[in-house]
Amino acid sequence: CVDMNQLMVDSMVADGATQEEAECFAGALDAETLETMMSSELTGTDPSPEEEEALAAAFFEAMFTCGSFDE
Repeated sequence: CVDMNQLMVDSMVADGATQEEAECFAGALDAETLETMMSSELTGTDPSPEEEEALAAAFFEAMFTCGSFDE
């Protein structure tokens, strides 16, 4: 079983986020959203339009909560 939260944190830190920013962002997403986002990223497949809309809303909510980071 893969810890999707830790995978997201590791990926964000590798892209330039601080550990604190990445943990905040990953923690702001529910498990289903995090799994959809990471699965899409890892497989290179696009989410459905419904999933994409939900991902965008969750992403902007997390950005508002945690702030953005410079890549």
